Amino acid sequence: MSQVVVGQRWVSHSESNLGLGMIQSVEGRRMEIYFPAVNESRHYAIDNAPVSRIQYQSGDRISDMDDQVFQVIEAHELNGLMIYLGEDANGEQHQITELHLNCYVQFNAPEKRLLNGQIDSDDSYQLRFDTFAHLDRLQQSPVQGLLGPRVELLPHQLYIAHEVAHRPAPRVLLADEVGLGKTIEAGMIIHQQIVTGRSERVLILVPDSLVHQWLVEMLRRFNLRFALYDKPRFDALQAQPIRDLDNDEEVNPFAMEQFIIASLDGLMESPDMQQHLLVSDWDLLVVDEAHHLRWSEQASGEDYQLVEQVASRSEGVLLLTATPEQAGLDSHFARLRLLDPKRYHDLTAFKAEVAAETDHRELIEALQDTEFSDVERLKSLLPNELHSTLTDSLDESIKQKLLDQLVDQFGNGRVMFRNARSSLDNFPIRSVQSYPMPCPEIYQPEDDDPLNVGIAGLTPEVELVPDVWIKRDPRVEWLEQKLEQLSDEKVLVIAHHASTALALQQHFSRKLAVKCSCFHEGLSLIERDRAAAYFADREEGARVLFCSEIGSEGRNFQFAHHLVLFDLPANPDLVEQRIGRLDRIGQTQTINIHIPYLEGSSQHVLFDWYHKGLNLFEQSFSAGYSVFLRFEASLLEAMTNLTQDRSELIMQTQKVVADIVQQQELGRNKLLELNSCRQPQADELVEQLIENEQHEVLTKYFEGLLEEFGVDYEDHSALSWIVRPSDQMKHSYFPALKEEGTTVTLDRMKALSRDDIEFLSWEHPMVSESMEMLAKSDAGNTSVTTISVKGLKPGTLLLETFYTLESIAPKKLQLSRYVSAKPQRFLIDATGKDLSKVVSHSALNQLSQPLKGKVARQIVAQVKTQVAPMIELSHQLSQTKVADIKSHARSKLNEALNGEIERLRRLRERNSAIREDEITRLEQQIQDCERHIEKAQLQLQGIKLVIAS
Repeated sequence: MSQVVVGQRWVSHSESNLGLGMIQSVEGRRMEIYFPAVNESRHYAIDNAPVSRIQYQSGDRISDMDDQVFQVIEAHELNGLMIYLGEDANGEQHQITELHLNCYVQFNAPEKRLLNGQIDSDDSYQLRFDTFAHLDRLQQSPVQGLLGPRVELLPHQLYIAHEVAHRPAPRVLLADEVGLGKTIEAGMIIHQQIVTGRSERVLILVPDSLVHQWLVEMLRRFNLRFALYDKPRFDALQAQPIRDLDNDEEVNPFAMEQFIIASLDGLMESPDMQQHLLVSDWDLLVVDEAHHLRWSEQASGEDYQLVEQVASRSEGVLLLTATPEQAGLDSHFARLRLLDPKRYHDLTAFKAEVAAETDHRELIEALQDTEFSDVERLKSLLPNELHSTLTDSLDESIKQKLLDQLVDQFGNGRVMFRNARSSLDNFPIRSVQSYPMPCPEIYQPEDDDPLNVGIAGLTPEVELVPDVWIKRDPRVEWLEQKLEQLSDEKVLVIAHHASTALALQQHFSRKLAVKCSCFHEGLSLIERDRAAAYFADREEGARVLFCSEIGSEGRNFQFAHHLVLFDLPANPDLVEQRIGRLDRIGQTQTINIHIPYLEGSSQHVLFDWYHKGLNLFEQSFSAGYSVFLRFEASLLEAMTNLTQDRSELIMQTQKVVADIVQQQELGRNKLLELNSCRQPQADELVEQLIENEQHEVLTKYFEGLLEEFGVDYEDHSALSWIVRPSDQMKHSYFPALKEEGTTVTLDRMKALSRDDIEFLSWEHPMVSESMEMLAKSDAGNTSVTTISVKGLKPGTLLLETFYTLESIAPKKLQLSRYVSAKPQRFLIDATGKDLSKVVSHSALNQLSQPLKGKVARQIVAQVKTQVAPMIELSHQLSQTKVADIKSHARSKLNEALNGEIERLRRLRERNSAIREDEITRLEQQIQDCERHIEKAQLQLQGIKLVIAS
């Protein structure tokens, strides 16, 4: 790479929409490039950055900041900057420094390359044409941004991701019940927002224990490289600051990366990090475990206040949280305040609003019943606003339309999505096996206070040294026998205290030679990841993972089918979290829950109450904690006085649980459930994704890309390749290619089962970024071939050209959805006639025969004077299409966005969950897009000379 100097003009290979950039600063081995066209900056490592310097030569056409066009007469370098002498349209000469070049530029000049004898292979030319055709198809696809994630195609997840991610600045709660994949839903939304350009700066705040899990998941599932910001990294960035050339101030460390993951716990311990974070702006903020943020009407916790301030500086917000039933109405309101503080500002009013919600259950059931046909009954159930949709006959299309209108106008799905297990299929069965065993003397000594009663009796071993209780606690001997029985199975063992888990791990690994690992809060984040990874390894990994309570938050082990609850926590929600590590989407077998407990102890009391009272182990029960609070005093009394009769307590609990289950069923927010997954649309998304994968087309195209860039590859297995760097690579950088090689597959299920194989799709960086690199380079933009067709006189010349309408605009405007990248093709003969409608591109391609480079250059030299006028005629013909193309783009823009604006305005009259700023953002987007469409220009992308033989 040439010497990097402030003021030089550079262009990005991977983000062509940024336009011509300017070196803003150089610090050590890093440089900052500012892109005026979109008013954005990027930071790069100088070595192997996907950017290149722009230096014009004599004969090139350039323009300055005032849009004046000059032809370069001569160029020279002074102090690392280019100085150009150019001639304007009046023949006057001007000196232009590269500092004053126009940032809206196009870099390819196929006609010059052709006439100068720079001729590419016909395969490269065809690959270039196909690239623009594929870019157009992908940019117009209704599932853009959903093709790339390495996930199962589950309708409820795809529906939420699509519904949320297509909004300009989504602010929503993801509150699915445990095990339904909120993290994957959030990842898909993030991925789609980034791919479509709606979000360019993303901040993810998570509990300390989940930092590395999110980091790995974002990369493994979504090919998104997030930077982990902790105190050491933050301090290191501050120790070597980068200065802003405009104001000579230090650049905020949080502005140095686009995608950042940070521990909320770590931020709370660093006022300096908080200070810098609170002056940073974000396109999307994601907060996991948001229900742990502390808030009340009287006061809010410092963690809540921090998130509240960050959310106010972020356009979009995703909160991953427990269901409202688990968190409680006050906590639910606190989350809604973070999303829309203007709408949710009064807790009392909110509670009154919830109480006054109309129950549409009977109406929804009628509309979903294929046999229901009573129009008059339906009319009595329908809100007055929907009567106009009703017809004399009830067919399924009318019922579906009424359902959609009901959800849109009366649901709160704009701010919350919550899928329930009861509305989804294919969840595994829970098999509960309990193992009562006598309480040993060590826990009930005659000469001291007993250890087997009260809350302490749930974990009596923590009061004794491990050498004592390990030898005499019957649960340990039982576990030895159980693990021997399950010799070929992965087993997850969860205990409340880290000391218990660690003592068990040491006993089983050292004395019994069981391959096991331990996961507890005393480990560093990296050590926790290693422990979890060792357990996940199917071949050489641990058979058993001993986990403390933190292991029941966020870590997923659905590849295991046996769960041992070595003790029981005094919180039913924690039991559900424990079971949820196995009982979640992706679990393929029955979950075997093993529960040893000591008879005549508080463990026995709590097991009976959980099992017989709450039915907590066999069924997921979201209201368990509220029932626990109701009976807490009685339960604690029973755990203290072990001889008292517990039958009445259990009977009362069963009655309350039955009432709650009935109330939940009657009070289920059917509108919310419908809006969280509208099944017809969700199923259609799955079909569209499968259709858009196009394995056969992508196979041919991908191999063509690798050959074009000089990358080695070999077949690995069906629809799979091993891709490696080679000495013949045209560039030192190829997207997502590791130095040791990368194995990729188009087979989604294979990628899901093999962490060592990446999932290849049209949106994998190896494909998408190399497509952009090729499109913005001159690769394949010239070709010379021969053609032999009966009736076509030898020596006859044909000139195929294709253009695309190019506009440099901020990616978040999504201009490509309206300005098509479809190649505008012409086929000019020597008389100036356009034959493109007579001979298609594919037909011409099949008839064409390649020429050797030397022969092709000789022919071009001989016919240059004939070809130049044909090129000029092609330019003239292309300009006749510009107005129609722009008009079509404006129509498409207004049809899409004005239609959505009108829909939101109508709905907002009856549904206050729709924010006014959603509408104003769309109105602003229309204005900005129209301005950039007006500036768009047709660019010649490829030129092919065909000689009849």
